[in-house]
Amino acid sequence: MCELQFWTMKDDVFIKDSDLGCFKLHDKGDTDLEETYLDAKEEYAKVRDVMWTPSNRRPERLRDSIKEFEDILGTQKCISLKWITSGLLQLFFQSGTCAFLQVEPDNCKLQRVSIDRYLIGKLASEHVSDAMLESRCLLVAYYEPKMTYVCFSKSLTGSEGVRKLSSVDPRVVTFDVLGLTGRRLERKLSLNSLKDWVLTWWSVGEGEVWPWMPSASNRERSNMVVYALNGPNVELLTYGRVDKTPVLAHFSQYQSNKLLTVEEDSSRGGSIAVDVCVYELAKGKFERVSMTSISLQGRVVTSQWNNAEDKLILLCDDASLVLYDAVRQTTHFTRTSFVGVDITWHPGGSVVFFASEEGQLQCFDTALSTIQLKLAGESSNPTSSLNIGSYVRHRPILSYLSWQTSGDSLRLPASSATNCAALLFDSGPLAVLKLPLGLLTRGQLGPLELVSQYLKHTQVDEAICLLLSLDWGRLAEQCFLCLSKVANFLLRKPLDSNREAQLEAALGSFYGPAQPIPDLVVAEYGERVGHLARRFFHHLLRFEKLEKAFLLAVDLGCRDLFLDLHHLATRKGENALMEVALRRANALKPNRVLSDCDSADFNDSSSELTDDCCSSDEGNGARCAIPGISPVQTMPPPNFSSCRPRAHTNLTSASSHQLPGQHIAASVSNVTSGGGSASYRWPPSRAVPVTRAPEEDLIDLSDDYEDHEFTSDGIRLSVPVGVHHALPPRTVAAVVTTPTQRSVIRPIPRIVRHPPEHPETAQSLAVDVYNYGAETGPAVPRRENGLAVDPPTGEEQSEEILQGQTIQCVHFGVV
Repeated sequence: MCELQFWTMKDDVFIKDSDLGCFKLHDKGDTDLEETYLDAKEEYAKVRDVMWTPSNRRPERLRDSIKEFEDILGTQKCISLKWITSGLLQLFFQSGTCAFLQVEPDNCKLQRVSIDRYLIGKLASEHVSDAMLESRCLLVAYYEPKMTYVCFSKSLTGSEGVRKLSSVDPRVVTFDVLGLTGRRLERKLSLNSLKDWVLTWWSVGEGEVWPWMPSASNRERSNMVVYALNGPNVELLTYGRVDKTPVLAHFSQYQSNKLLTVEEDSSRGGSIAVDVCVYELAKGKFERVSMTSISLQGRVVTSQWNNAEDKLILLCDDASLVLYDAVRQTTHFTRTSFVGVDITWHPGGSVVFFASEEGQLQCFDTALSTIQLKLAGESSNPTSSLNIGSYVRHRPILSYLSWQTSGDSLRLPASSATNCAALLFDSGPLAVLKLPLGLLTRGQLGPLELVSQYLKHTQVDEAICLLLSLDWGRLAEQCFLCLSKVANFLLRKPLDSNREAQLEAALGSFYGPAQPIPDLVVAEYGERVGHLARRFFHHLLRFEKLEKAFLLAVDLGCRDLFLDLHHLATRKGENALMEVALRRANALKPNRVLSDCDSADFNDSSSELTDDCCSSDEGNGARCAIPGISPVQTMPPPNFSSCRPRAHTNLTSASSHQLPGQHIAASVSNVTSGGGSASYRWPPSRAVPVTRAPEEDLIDLSDDYEDHEFTSDGIRLSVPVGVHHALPPRTVAAVVTTPTQRSVIRPIPRIVRHPPEHPETAQSLAVDVYNYGAETGPAVPRRENGLAVDPPTGEEQSEEILQGQTIQCVHFGVV
């Protein structure tokens, strides 16, 4: 459910009085004889706290300011549109005019419009290509090789609002940018997180012809230049050239000396590929530390990283949408109903919006499942796209689509509500799309809130797809809460083949992840996820799925589960299963099972699953064959496609539960610069803080370097993209060859202490991890099965988490 409001009082926007989810501003005394229920809609708007007629009281003079702002939109080209904070929207025009729109952060109600014309006549040219306005500086790039830097001695924003540019003591500096003179190119800007480096980059286009010059050097051929900002002073830091066509280039907001680029390459025999690269700025040089190549079917129109910088969305001109997961090194692909021109991530990181040139809006989640949109109204039905341009009388051309941000809280999107997006059409009007998320969600639209909405509308497949797209290593708490919601929703329903497969797919997000889960996360959430697996076991018993329940009990390795199965098999007359279940229960040591786990009550869904209950069979791991029972196979739901190859589960080999529609990188090569190093992976751990670049990096490279190209080939990955639409969860039927290969899940990891003196808790694990490596003394060799094992070195040592403890690997083989 959405609400749309046009911040205009002109007649070129037509809204019916029956459209209760769409509003515009009205001048005082405006009446429309064609609208019958206009007065009723005005009363409805006042009750909803929606502005109907702007006030013209001093000192804001809001009505006159809006008219002045509309005149500027109609006569000048908007160069940049950006949310400085959740309550301040900034627009910069080609003449140097700045417009600031102050709104209420919660509902985006317009409060004040400020127009600042201080920079008119102070810019180097009217051919402005990009501009960035920060609280302490202003940067303007031109089509000519020039740049204007305006430094403020005071902060532009304060407690009283936005200050005038003339009151912050601005110092205007205009200088020439490196590059070939005499050519007009669209130059873009990017500022690092510390606001002390600025990147200007541009694309020279394909088939570039360079004029003959006696002293042509890398200075003239460069298309990426970095300058250091030090108060009112500007110094050249470094420069370089990208041979391919850069589509996106900006500094990482987590590491100030890392540069993320998206480069398009169409010179590979007619095919189109995109290279996702990470560059490091060190000692005055660009150094490429990683590169991933993605094959596409169309040219990239626009692209954007999410706030966590672990997912990249690519919008192509063939109406395709490609999502690249940097953590899993996979891509997802889907077709859209129209060709988009702009795209933006919601600050929550789980939803992406993109719009066409005509104003059509569509929304997807991180699993590329379509989210239905609709405006509030009497008879409005949800649709896959929302046509905002239909309210504009003339042919609209969308210029900008920007989601509301929260300034520094971008790294913690849950700290504030961001539920508004600004849409600017060429020559106006400016519209705001609001998502009334309600009080229960606290104005958030993260994975947990989206899963809750999916389950509310019984879209279980979409909820599981979103769960499978999350990363336990980075969003462990969110993943567990989403898994709990999905499991609790399904466990309340009668069991059938469809819900059984959905439960297995949901639990597979933890037991068979696409990316290995850190051991500390496994230790913290393994027991709680085990509770859900036990509830699934008792749910199978209630609906007499005895064979599947037996396989689940074998993998859980709990004695009380075999006893529960034994008692039920006795009452049902399943003699073979009764004997095997009792034999497996007797094989488990009684002291490995706590008393609160021993229960034959099938309705108990809150039984505790301790570490002792989670151990698997000892010995060679052979399973007892059940005579008379056919191999159990889990059939996929009717609406699940079967494009994945079938595979069998095997306790001796690690199986992976992979999102359908994913395509794993084909090859990886290590970085060879600097004498060889370990392979660099992006994104880095979020534990790494934003660090200031070392002082030796801030040097002035005034001389030409003939060999000043990017110095490393980096890591190259080839990620082919296939055609898949939605990403439904999929289970794979087991091809059982012997009774020892049948499995529902893999054993839950068990932490073993030597000797087992104290129960393991998450707090003790955290203390052990913190104290790991702090002890002094001779190292004691580790022993396994009576044999001494050499101590880990290098990367193996980094894999060790707990000294004197062993953690079993987690694998969830879903059949």
